[in-house]
Amino acid sequence: MLGTLSSTTYGLAIMSRNRIFDYLKPMTELHGRDDLSHLIMTSLDYNVAGESRVILAKALTSSSKVVRYLATRHMRVLLRAGVQQFSEWGVDLLVLQLNDLDPKVSQVALSVLDEACDDSTCMEALIKQRPSLLKLGRPGKSLMLRFLSRPSGLRYLMETGFVESEMELWAREENVQYVLSIENTLSESISPTLWRQRDGSDQSNNGVYLP
Repeated sequence: MLGTLSSTTYGLAIMSRNRIFDYLKPMTELHGRDDLSHLIMTSLDYNVAGESRVILAKALTSSSKVVRYLATRHMRVLLRAGVQQFSEWGVDLLVLQLNDLDPKVSQVALSVLDEACDDSTCMEALIKQRPSLLKLGRPGKSLMLRFLSRPSGLRYLMETGFVESEMELWAREENVQYVLSIENTLSESISPTLWRQRDGSDQSNNGVYLP
């Protein structure tokens, strides 16, 4: 019922008129009721801008790290479901999650953003935010490298000196590490010992991916 009502402007008006959101908001913040918060956030529809997104934003900044983690993970569900204007509001919320004190939350947010960048509109929105990704280690750096596929991303990384420093790092050591990683992958792929350790059902998936 919550999902149906919150999926249209008319339904949202009914919910507001009957003060349903006034009851839902405190319920999402009940101490020790992470399950209730999760139930509410996953029941609402987020295609129409309004109080539903406000509740989701509150869940993302909840005092409970469990709720923050579950809410951040739910952002991936919304992304894959093709929620309307995700690039306009979803990306913004995920960027804020990158600063979460719980590394599990920030890593999930980074992973969702990485997937979101498969869509050029979301990538442009993320580049516009100029997030601090290097603090998140190699995964964050890998996402920054994806910015190079967009003119706006290239300009941003050139301005910050990221491109120049990465080219120097590549010439100094990264090129060697890349070759070693490829050699190790190939070695594991064709190793007889490894093949004997694997189940027969897994052998057909023992391909090589070149990064």
